[in-house]
Amino acid sequence: MNTTDNYWLDYETEEGYVDLTKPYDYNNLFYEVVSEGEITPTKENTLYLPIKGQYFNEIMRGTKDKEYREVKPTTYKKYLWTVDNDDFMLREDFPENTDFSLDFYYNGFFPFIPKPYKYLNIAVGYAKDREWAIVEVTGISFEPAKDKNGRIGIFSEDENGRIYPNKDGELTIWNIVYHLGKVVEHHPQGESVEP
Repeated sequence: MNTTDNYWLDYETEEGYVDLTKPYDYNNLFYEVVSEGEITPTKENTLYLPIKGQYFNEIMRGTKDKEYREVKPTTYKKYLWTVDNDDFMLREDFPENTDFSLDFYYNGFFPFIPKPYKYLNIAVGYAKDREWAIVEVTGISFEPAKDKNGRIGIFSEDENGRIYPNKDGELTIWNIVYHLGKVVEHHPQGESVEP
C-alpha cells in the first residue's frame, strides 16, 4: 500500500509468541483502519467487490455492517499483505519456524496481515450499468467459516488428499471480514460514471 496516504492498521499482538497448542479467541484478530486527515478513495486504497443486490441494499440502509470474503489460494493477493515474491506478511506474534498455510486452523489463530484498504467499491453484479457505491472500511478481521448450525468448520485430510470433517482437525476455511462505516458515494444503476 502507498505509505503517503496517511492510513494504517492498528492492532494488538500477544506479548511474545502465540501458543498455537491452546485455543485462541479469533475475535482478537481485529485490525482497525486508522487514518490521518481526509483520505479520498483511490485505486490503491479501495478494494472492488461485486455483491448481490440484497446485500448491497442492506449496506445502503445501514442494516449490514460487515462484508465477508473467503480467503483462497486464488484470491489471497487481493486481501492479504504480501511483499516481494508474494511472500506473506506475518504477524509479529506468530511463532518463528512454524509452517503456515491459508487453510491451517492453528486453534483459531490466523497469522496473516490484511491489506489496509480504507474503502470498498461494491457493485451489484457484473453488468456495465450496475449500481455501485464506495463504502468506508473501519476495520478488518478474520473468522473461520461456520456450518449452518454456527459451528466452526474444522477438517482433516486423509492420505489420498480427501477432506473430511473432524473436530480435532488442522484445517479450516478462513474468511476476511470488512467492518463497514459510512457510504461515501452512491451511483444508481444506469449512471454513466464507471466504478
